[in-house]
Amino acid sequence: MKCKKCGTEWATTGESLSCPRCETVAVLSQKEQQFLWEEIKKAEQLQDRALRTECLQTLAAFGNKKAQYLYGEALRTGDGTEKNVTNAVVWYKAAAKQLYAPAAYQLFCCLRDYSFGSSKRLNTFWLRVAAEFGSVDAAYELSRCYESGDGVEVSHRYALFWLTRAAKGGNREAVFKLAKMYATGSGVEKNLPVARELAEGASVRSISEFLFIKKLGKGTKAPIPDIDIPTREEDRFALGLQADQEAEPEIAANMYYLCVRAGNVNANYHLACCYAEGRGVEKDPEEARRRFAIAADEGKSTEAMMKLADYMLHGIGGEVDKEGGVAYYERAADQGEAEAAYLLAQEYHHGENSDMGMAYRWYERASAMHHEKAKQEFAILTEKISILYENAISAQQAEEYEKAIKLYTLAAKLGHANSCYRLAQMFQNGIGTKKNMRSAVHYYKEATKQGHLGAVYCLGVCYFKGDGVVCDYAVANRLLTIAAKQNYGDARTILEEMKRRRHIKTGRKFYSVSTVLYRRGEIVEAIRFRSIAAQLGYARAMFVMGCHYEFGDGVPLDRDRAGAWYTRAAKAGFNGEKGNIKGGFLHARKELLRRQHIT
Repeated sequence: MKCKKCGTEWATTGESLSCPRCETVAVLSQKEQQFLWEEIKKAEQLQDRALRTECLQTLAAFGNKKAQYLYGEALRTGDGTEKNVTNAVVWYKAAAKQLYAPAAYQLFCCLRDYSFGSSKRLNTFWLRVAAEFGSVDAAYELSRCYESGDGVEVSHRYALFWLTRAAKGGNREAVFKLAKMYATGSGVEKNLPVARELAEGASVRSISEFLFIKKLGKGTKAPIPDIDIPTREEDRFALGLQADQEAEPEIAANMYYLCVRAGNVNANYHLACCYAEGRGVEKDPEEARRRFAIAADEGKSTEAMMKLADYMLHGIGGEVDKEGGVAYYERAADQGEAEAAYLLAQEYHHGENSDMGMAYRWYERASAMHHEKAKQEFAILTEKISILYENAISAQQAEEYEKAIKLYTLAAKLGHANSCYRLAQMFQNGIGTKKNMRSAVHYYKEATKQGHLGAVYCLGVCYFKGDGVVCDYAVANRLLTIAAKQNYGDARTILEEMKRRRHIKTGRKFYSVSTVLYRRGEIVEAIRFRSIAAQLGYARAMFVMGCHYEFGDGVPLDRDRAGAWYTRAAKAGFNGEKGNIKGGFLHARKELLRRQHIT
């Protein structure tokens, strides 16, 4: 080939169209290509095989897949040039890479029939490419491979699928073979109408074929049924993976694309990689990012999550999204991807918004997943933290509280649980600093995140008392239950007190309902609700129940039971004299009786 810009000449097989000197890409204009095809047509009419082959060679060198195939045919057969099967294979492969089915089939035939040292698996790979992209001869040959297990696993279903495609495409051998199968019920359900449909119009080349058609006779016909292959897309996906292994990126990208169109979300990751690296398709970071997102969200691919996180963090194929990138690394790490945990630790360690505490935790998690680099980083940080913590303890023992707080704070920022706990204790008790419960709660929370039992207990107490935080029995109960299981501190006692207080609170609600019922004159129901409230530990309800029994209001007069209720109320700390509760009860009873008398 000769460069139009600098005049340099070089040899090409259709794969290197760039000038080795000036790197200008050689191209033929549409007009030049049309002229060469016309020359080929004239050469065929004039029986000038040499001129035809020369024109084909020129077109082939410029990447025309049909010309590459035809030039390969000329080299294989010695038509207009010296016979050279080795070079023919080169040109067949150049066309096959562009998914030209006839070339892929001829490449398979050459690799099979001549000693080129290729494996059966590689030979069948090109046969599968040819069949996938429309060669009926390849489809028939592939059906035989699946039947015998030649280069692929034995599969009667796949053999029948490709045989049906070959027959529908007009392959004579496939037509008669499939017709006989339907006629005899061999490998398929017997169906004479389908056999007649297949045999009609078939080219007969032997007496046996003639007799077979005659035996079918005349009768009804039926369309050839389609063969359903549920795993067809998985087969295409496997073909794409093999194409990647055989360094055939164009074929791989096309296979992945077909799988994606058919709904195979797993293929999205591999297609995204093709767009990311420009393998078999033009490099397109935006499309790669979009497909990584699909593979991550729909396919749950950890590899896609990590790629997408990298794209988001560095603004590849779109805007920078730090939060999104971190979230996808976390998702991948949660699915057991050690590298994701390590990269997340690196982001917290060296990123713009560094957080050494989070970095330490993710290094620790990645180390637990046996990530070697994470183990090294974790060991370095652990050593630094240990030194800080030991120095802080020494300073605290020497009553150098300001220095101790400073050192504890540094260790706490690195995620050290004990440092967080000790710092919280100093803020809670006002040691070396003013008492600050909000700061204490903050550091208790940091230590709790790392499972520090003492911090869990202290934080539970804070939520129970509403000290430094809003009182929240639900959170307190959860935290103190953890501490109680380990018999830590007074967790069990506090839980019992919480339980009692919750019962009292519920009892107060029952008592409020009973008051409304009593005013309505529904005395029996009111007493039932007051009894429940008293049993739940509400002291006022206990005292009022004593009033009911003392005056026989809605219940039989019983001074002993009245005294028992008064005693229980007193033990619960209720003073009936204060506020004249008994007088109020009698007034309410008198008012109720007056209304009933008027009525």
